[in-house]
Amino acid sequence: MHELSYPISWAIAMLAFVVLVFFVFAMVLYLRRCISSVAQQYPEIADLSSALELLKADKRQLEQWLTDQKSELLKVQGERAEQDAIRQEILNLETRRKDLESAIEGLVAMQVETRELEAKMEDRRKELETLEGQIQDTLNKKEELPAVRAEYDRLQKALERKEKIAAAIHAGDARLQEQATRLSEQQSRLDKLSTEINPLEKRHAGLQQDLQTTEHELASLKNQLAADKTESSALNAQLPGLRKQAQDEQTACSNASARLDALKSQQAMLEDSCRKLEKEQDTAERDLASLQKQLAAAKAELEALNAQLPGLRKEVQSLGMQMAGGNPQKDTALEELMRDPVVSLVHHHFEETLNEKDMLEAFKRALYGARLQFPERTIKAFHTSLKCQDINPLTVLAGVSGTGKTLLPVKYAEFMGINQVILSVQPRWDSAQDLFGFYNYLERRYKATELSRCLLRMDPYHSDRFPNYDEVRSGLLMVLLDEMNLARPEYYFSEFLSKLELRRTVDPSRPDSRSRATIELDTGTGHGSLSIWVPENILFVGTMNEDESTQTLSDKVLDRANVLRFGKPEQRKVQNRPDMNALQQGAAVSCKVWEAWKKHDIQGSAQACSEWIKTLNDALAGIGRAFGFRVEEAIYRYVANYPGVHVQSNTQDMKLAFADQVEQKILPKLRGCDMAMDASNRSLEKIEGVINELEDNELLNAFRAAQENAKETGIFLWQGVTRS
Repeated sequence: MHELSYPISWAIAMLAFVVLVFFVFAMVLYLRRCISSVAQQYPEIADLSSALELLKADKRQLEQWLTDQKSELLKVQGERAEQDAIRQEILNLETRRKDLESAIEGLVAMQVETRELEAKMEDRRKELETLEGQIQDTLNKKEELPAVRAEYDRLQKALERKEKIAAAIHAGDARLQEQATRLSEQQSRLDKLSTEINPLEKRHAGLQQDLQTTEHELASLKNQLAADKTESSALNAQLPGLRKQAQDEQTACSNASARLDALKSQQAMLEDSCRKLEKEQDTAERDLASLQKQLAAAKAELEALNAQLPGLRKEVQSLGMQMAGGNPQKDTALEELMRDPVVSLVHHHFEETLNEKDMLEAFKRALYGARLQFPERTIKAFHTSLKCQDINPLTVLAGVSGTGKTLLPVKYAEFMGINQVILSVQPRWDSAQDLFGFYNYLERRYKATELSRCLLRMDPYHSDRFPNYDEVRSGLLMVLLDEMNLARPEYYFSEFLSKLELRRTVDPSRPDSRSRATIELDTGTGHGSLSIWVPENILFVGTMNEDESTQTLSDKVLDRANVLRFGKPEQRKVQNRPDMNALQQGAAVSCKVWEAWKKHDIQGSAQACSEWIKTLNDALAGIGRAFGFRVEEAIYRYVANYPGVHVQSNTQDMKLAFADQVEQKILPKLRGCDMAMDASNRSLEKIEGVINELEDNELLNAFRAAQENAKETGIFLWQGVTRS
């Protein structure tokens, strides 16, 4: 509504000025008529003088009326200025509202952090209570120190006793081994208790008394040692049995040694086998090298034959034409392909001084006049994507059915004076023949499509066959694939898409170089093939619905296309329903003007966006989905060609252009990310940081909504942005 107030006020002011001029002109005519009438009625000078006074009085009244009208006009202009000020104030309030929303989001984030800190404080409080319990246990152990000390002394005596017994009966029997094991366990326990007691021993001053007690215990231990010696004598009596057991073990060792010798023999045999296999491997590698050389020679021969193939095809075609006694235009086999007129190709009168900004503004006004609702960002994104078709040959409009995906390119082409071919893709399409037609060998006729007929006439290298289409070739042609994902685009469009991409790498002025990017139409025996070069003044657009009856686009198509998504439409009133016939027609854009609109220097945009590109690519590399130089160059070219972008002076438009590419090229690569992986969450955080810097609130809100959905489903799915 605020945008409408300015043109309405201006229209009222212009209407008032026109009425004022018309009234002055009428009054001048009226005065002349009055003077003539007075001159006829008053032949005498006195009468004329009085009449002159009357006319002067009328003139003064007229001047006073003009002064009043000027005051009224100034008043209208003042009201218009006041309306402009009110509109600016409303825009400022809107900006302030967005700032407040951002501040509220920051406060919500702070509240979440506060709750997390409170939870951490509660965990620390529980850990403190645990530590206090451990301290209390340590204090209890301190009270048990005398008992622990007594246990220590007892274990020390047992240790000394064990060492003496071990020295006496070193051969060891089962009983002594059990004793040693028991003593070892007691020693471990003693070490553990010693570790616990050492800090406590330093704090107590009763060491002397303990030492005296230890001496008494030592005397007792000596008595016990005498008893142990008696027990040792008894154990010595058991030594013969132990020696026999040792002999048995020695016999077992001899058997094991014999088995080891057998294993060594087997190892020697295996080593011989390995040496034989290594020799066979060397022979196989030599054979492989020989085969690789033969393969390289065969490839070279194949390339030479492929290089000769276009010439041979032309010779076959020439011989076939000679045998038929005519030329392609007279040959009935190619009658459908050569037949005129082609309905889709219309002659336009081109204007060579069109301004890009003025044409876009006029197009938006025409859409508004026809009550067609398309966001300004969507119109600019579509226009910019068409300008970048040298590196992104396809522009795709995807989303909910019935949102104007087909209507926008159709009306854009009509307004810009661009010829268009609309192809309704069928689910059965599975090859390029569905696009360009095929040669029916039974009927001996080529079944042409509207697209193949248009491409043949738009090819500048076939201009001698179709001289009447020179003016058409100086304009543009839009090819619209409607509902292109009803069939798999990889089946019928993939090869053609590769040819379109190869156009950047060849020199079209050289036939041998141009042939690598041309379309070959099989026109049957005797005619060979017909080569068609697709010039850059042919624009390719596709529409696709995203539902259960359609196919998804592969990464190959996504990397070579700009995908614009149409979200849920806003509610529309009955009186705002579009009037298709009310759309005004603009001027026809020629190929020369279109090329002048395109910007090929991307150095400025590369310098301005390189840090964002690096951050995004690092984030995608963390989940194994990094992009290459082609996508990077496509983003820079899109930013450079975005309407209103001047990298050095207009950073806001540059940010919006980069945000479009994040939406069209980066976020679709995240589909299917497993949110259970830490790498996915880290990558999404980096991407969110870049989006936050771009100041595109609609994109940021859509990205955060996709993140929330991913937390519930476990998989990230990008549904696009609903622009207003």
